Amino acid sequence: GSIWVADIHAADVRRYDPTTMAEIARIDVPSAAWFAIADNALWVTSQTDTGLSRIDPATNTVVAHVGDVPPCAAPVVAFGSLWQSACDANVILRIDPTRNAIVDTIPANGHIMLVLAGKQLMLLGPDGLARLDVNKRTFPSIVAPDAVGADYLASDGTTVWAHTPVGVARIDPTTGRT
Repeated sequence: GSIWVADIHAADVRRYDPTTMAEIARIDVPSAAWFAIADNALWVTSQTDTGLSRIDPATNTVVAHVGDVPPCAAPVVAFGSLWQSACDANVILRIDPTRNAIVDTIPANGHIMLVLAGKQLMLLGPDGLARLDVNKRTFPSIVAPDAVGADYLASDGTTVWAHTPVGVARIDPTTGRT
């Protein structure tokens, strides 16, 4: 029922009424950047610092800070957890949003830009597109020639979009077909 805006330059998150566009709240979150909603809370990454902040929408306050590594890209909600790429630390964090706790730190082995496509967590890796097998903690490659050399990955919920040196490719994460 609200519009949320993370403002990295003002070091805050702003909440707006979608009908009147009136500002409802301004919450201090240093270098606020990407966010996701999990367990009835807004989770916000820190662009130039470490971890994620949990904002309680009932009180418009930060109620927890989780993680001690710099996040990169948006957090992803999947399989009952909150997942966060931490590129500089070369890990993927699995966070339990109900306990505000990291429950697993998976070595990323050069895989970055975590997104959810269908029921798969997808990433960019040394060989292009890869999937995170959450049970085995491995990154099986997807043969997708147009994702090789990509530096950014996004998802529309079904397919992934890879930004490459020659353009943008929309890729089926199951087949690797552009």
